[in-house]
Amino acid sequence: IIPFYALVPPEEIAADPFVRQFHIKDFVLCMGPLEIESNQLILLKALENEEIPVVVADGGMTAQPGYETLCRKLKRRGPTIFTGALAPEMLLSAIRAARVFCAPGWHEQPRPALLAAARFGCAIATSGWGYIHDYFGDQSTYFEPDSIAAVHDSVLNAWSTGPKPGQKSITERFNENETGMRLEMVYRELVS
Repeated sequence: IIPFYALVPPEEIAADPFVRQFHIKDFVLCMGPLEIESNQLILLKALENEEIPVVVADGGMTAQPGYETLCRKLKRRGPTIFTGALAPEMLLSAIRAARVFCAPGWHEQPRPALLAAARFGCAIATSGWGYIHDYFGDQSTYFEPDSIAAVHDSVLNAWSTGPKPGQKSITERFNENETGMRLEMVYRELVS
């Protein structure tokens, strides 16, 4: 299966549609339903006294309304925008408009949105819990997702330093041909 972001070349994705709809550019973007596992509350708390805008592409639904309420009630110095449900094209536009993509979850994985963010030139700040490090190595800024100070410092570091030089090339390995060849190699190894 080809991830949705791979179907459109990065140069064809514009920030303009998202910027026009939400009136914001250069922000920290976090994607995922407002749920404890996604851990957006720690990101919002970590940036509570920062003027950096935060956009939460929350999908417009949650299985944990109490957690959603906590996230929405937390007042920050900078703006916080909850987008609700967005079409795939608008998600790509949001990624293009963002400056930092933050994945603060308790067990983060290299999801298509994270790969798209790396491919489109966002700086990446992500939880060190999970296995993103297996994919990105030193091409991401990592933090402990249970530490407000660590999230704060990592996001600000990603904000000020920008994307790591080799992160885009990492995403080029995730295509239909490469995945097929790797699967075939694993199957041959298992069968032999």
